[in-house]
Amino acid sequence: MNLWVVFCSGIVSALAGLTYKFRHKHRFPIDQLLVFFAGFFTLFTAFCLLIFGETLYTRWALIFGVCSGLIQATVIRLMFTVTRRVKLNISWTVIQFSVLIPFLLSVVLFREKPAPRTLIGVVCIFTSIPFFGLGKSKGQSGPSIPDLTTGLLLFLCSILTGVMFSIPKLYTHFEPGGGTFTLLLYNGLAMIPLTAVMFVRRRDVRSRISLGFLTLSIYMALTNVGAIALLIIALLSIDGSVVYPLRTVVNILSIFFLTFVLFREKANLLEAAGAVIALTGLVLVSATMG
Repeated sequence: MNLWVVFCSGIVSALAGLTYKFRHKHRFPIDQLLVFFAGFFTLFTAFCLLIFGETLYTRWALIFGVCSGLIQATVIRLMFTVTRRVKLNISWTVIQFSVLIPFLLSVVLFREKPAPRTLIGVVCIFTSIPFFGLGKSKGQSGPSIPDLTTGLLLFLCSILTGVMFSIPKLYTHFEPGGGTFTLLLYNGLAMIPLTAVMFVRRRDVRSRISLGFLTLSIYMALTNVGAIALLIIALLSIDGSVVYPLRTVVNILSIFFLTFVLFREKANLLEAAGAVIALTGLVLVSATMG
């Protein structure tokens, strides 16, 4: 069951990643979308907190929740900027290297020692990531990353994403009995003023609030809440050195599958090789969990 929670977190995270494709396709205003996303995120977490009877406040939930919310809103805004210049598949692949930060945090700071077979599986997972990026960039005209500014933004996104996903590990360590949605409530509350400031500053009001716009903001909130909540639940019973790589490979393979089914993006040889390596790592890590 614990293993399935990790799998579900990776799948839901991949569904959240499709937000960028949907946003670009329909050209919804970014900052307006972020304001509604933050509002629905907070609303859903408050509802879940009441349903599951979690506490409204703890010190660590407030501290880590505010930090996570500020970083999350910043990362999503930067990702929208980057994916205007770089194909989503390439930028999403680069972002996955952010897993190195929480993975090293688990191994170095919390002294987690993966079993040898698990470690081989983790190496396979990290090895598979470049194949997906190389596969998508092969055959396109011009460089995959067009300029230094875009490259630096993508690097910053990756670092901040790694820090953001390290926070659930820190939260479960300092507040092992803390509520999942208590943390996420403060995450959402922190995003509201930040996204509102970005919206007012840029005056991003080019679009009316349509049904499609509301649907995407609700979808975005639900998938992000689900992905982080499942990650926190998984970390309560499984080492981060296992959870983070496993979640990442499920995320990548899910994006790989979803873009094929929804957008008819065909795989080339490099991506197929990456999928085989990723699956090998997935099997090795899962077998160790069994």
